[in-house]
Amino acid sequence: NCVRFFLRWQDFEPAPGRYDRRMFARLRKLLRWHEERALLAHPSLFVGWMSGGIFWPKWHRGRNIFSDGELRRRAFAFTSRSAAICAEFPETVLAVDHGNELCCLPDCLVASPAAVASWCAGVSESIRRSFPGVPLVSGNEQTQVNADAGWRFGEQTGCDFYSMHAY
Repeated sequence: NCVRFFLRWQDFEPAPGRYDRRMFARLRKLLRWHEERALLAHPSLFVGWMSGGIFWPKWHRGRNIFSDGELRRRAFAFTSRSAAICAEFPETVLAVDHGNELCCLPDCLVASPAAVASWCAGVSESIRRSFPGVPLVSGNEQTQVNADAGWRFGEQTGCDFYSMHAY
């Protein structure tokens, strides 16, 4: 009775600070469909890594999402806008996911664990400002247990529970 789905940042913000209103309208429509069908929604905000691909906006240009100041600001702004739409459906949105397997990103290997934790906290704060009380998670995979990519248990600030996709 729950659908986890993924927002592609590049579709919502094709250029820095320029949002595609149609994409936010589609998100609202998707959540309304969930509501009409008594389904729960579990949006995942950043599709950093999915099935071997990395999904960043073209304007990312190889910068580090966790340590580059401008990318961080853009990520937090996108998060706030997306969470505000989700907040319109408090009975429908089960939880908001930071993103899919962000621990697999090459960015994690060069950013400090402190930068990763700070980014996680910033995303959580951005969600909470727009949608207080919604459960937060960061859907990662086993490298948060068997390797150190900066996504450490107890240091995913703002997350209400952990999720691990084991392979």
